[in-house]
Amino acid sequence: ANMVSFNGQLWSTGYYINQNSSDSSSIGLGYIPKISSSYTIDYNSMIDFEYAHYIFKNHNTNTISNKYRSWARYSNDYLDARIGLQKIAFGTAFFLRPLAWFDSLDFTSTTGQTDGVEALRFIYSPSNALAMWLWVVDNDVSGQSYGGRMEISSIGLLEGDWGFTY
Repeated sequence: ANMVSFNGQLWSTGYYINQNSSDSSSIGLGYIPKISSSYTIDYNSMIDFEYAHYIFKNHNTNTISNKYRSWARYSNDYLDARIGLQKIAFGTAFFLRPLAWFDSLDFTSTTGQTDGVEALRFIYSPSNALAMWLWVVDNDVSGQSYGGRMEISSIGLLEGDWGFTY
């Protein structure tokens, strides 16, 4: 089935501080409209696209407006290949640290927005217990960076997902 969907995220922010007779306040409104489209190729493969735009207006600053996400993906039962401005995250971690090296997540923000990265990403999953990731990320410092990750799920007594990233 082919489908197109429109949705988005709307939020507002505000604060007022009265310190030593100097008042400071801010009121802002933000919106991220998103359009998604998916096309089924056969019973187990599809192509999908997403475009999202970030718009934020604070009462005492200019409007911020820029591309937030823009990617295309081919996926089937074993492969997920995506190119474009996207979020690459491996999920949360029980110990060590959250695995979000590519994100600029602001933990004080309740909306969970992050800057995306221009990337080509492949995930190959030959079984439910194994996944291999490869990616090429464009960056401002060195041009391109390359990496990979292998994930193994539930090894014997060691419940959960275990991964090695380089």
